[in-house]
Amino acid sequence: MPTWTRIFVVGSLLISLGIFAYLGWSALHDFSVKPSDIQAVLQPTGSEGFSFLVLGDNEGDNAVFRAILDSAQAEGADFLVNVGDLTPRSDPADFSRVKGLLEALPFPYYTAVGNNDIYGDEARSHYLAEFSTDQLGLPVSTKTYYSFDHGNAHFVILDNASRKVGFPDDELTWLESDLTANNKKWTFLFLHRPVNLPLTDVYGDDETPASRKTNDRFAKLIERFPITRIFSGHLHTFFTYSLGAIPVSITGGGGAAPQQAFSAILGPQYHYLKIKVTEDQVTQEVRRIEEPS
Repeated sequence: MPTWTRIFVVGSLLISLGIFAYLGWSALHDFSVKPSDIQAVLQPTGSEGFSFLVLGDNEGDNAVFRAILDSAQAEGADFLVNVGDLTPRSDPADFSRVKGLLEALPFPYYTAVGNNDIYGDEARSHYLAEFSTDQLGLPVSTKTYYSFDHGNAHFVILDNASRKVGFPDDELTWLESDLTANNKKWTFLFLHRPVNLPLTDVYGDDETPASRKTNDRFAKLIERFPITRIFSGHLHTFFTYSLGAIPVSITGGGGAAPQQAFSAILGPQYHYLKIKVTEDQVTQEVRRIEEPS
């Protein structure tokens, strides 16, 4: 084997080990292999407020997703946000079944659209048939991005489901206007596909030239505003990183089988997040769900 080939092979292995070491550290740091919940304080301590739940990538009706909803119902919250891939392939029957399960919760829910939710349906018609804004209890709109306020916080649900597009121009224009008008203390963004993941220039991603450009525009736009945290899914695991100075939580443990690379290194990380918000504090708790036997 030529010397340069050996160097390339060894270098690739070292880079791969480094990537998985990073993912493993991030996941274990916040996710924990212990059955108990962990808590990461994101801001100084404060008084009582409200809580909401976040999950993603259930990909249809399955035992893990049902276990998550059972756990969520038992502990309670003000509302739940699903960051997308509600279905495996945008089948209307899958949307209907998932909606039925979410409707059984004793509190409201909100959804973002994922790439699987627009499979063969770029117009998002199957998704909107079940999860339009008026069906979610919000003002009627044909858009798949929207915002709402709760307590002292502002919540923005975004649509970057299409890797061929990323964030459409009209969505980013709307987002700038929405954030400019926002006067709440805390601001949370929710989107399906993570933006500017670490080390993607080394190991690659599923972006396109068009989506990369809109990701950069999105990142530059939001750095002008005091964003508390971003939540996304797409990767069927849990880890955290920062987009500039903004912390990001990837929560893709809602029931879909973990991608092979993550499963081999980290094992399944089925979970959801509980976020507690007060006047002076925001905390994130990871709720681990064991796969039903």
